Amino acid sequence: MSSYPFPALFLAIGIFNLLAPPHPAPDYTATPAATPETEAAKAVIGAKCIMCHSKNPALPFYAKIIGAEIFIQKHVQEGTGMMNLQELLAGTSTDKWAYDRLEHTITSQKMPIASYLTLHWNGKLTQPEQKTLLEWIEQRRTKSK
Repeated sequence: MSSYPFPALFLAIGIFNLLAPPHPAPDYTATPAATPETEAAKAVIGAKCIMCHSKNPALPFYAKIIGAEIFIQKHVQEGTGMMNLQELLAGTSTDKWAYDRLEHTITSQKMPIASYLTLHWNGKLTQPEQKTLLEWIEQRRTKSK
């Protein structure tokens, strides 16, 4: 066995994330959902996306490990720079192209990024989760017309 600790650490964190997946921050869970579609989308986003696409995420315990902290902060900074999904769900986003970009991201399966999947083995959206988000996007577009 190698004395290099990182493969064992990645394996342990990956297993931990399967057994105890990340939970959204309390301010995310407290955000009201105006429609059943929004509530369903909120559940998917909370389970799969919000850790990197919210300015105030609930970070896992290992986010305090030196090295991991910088890596995770970079993911959050880049993720919220691309799209703040908490604002989008709350209806406070000023990004007029957000739904188009989110739809493209879902249909092209560009997220999550590979480095996130390295530690979150079930982080990829399933087809039912994709359908839920696409239905929510369509509902939001119809409502805004």
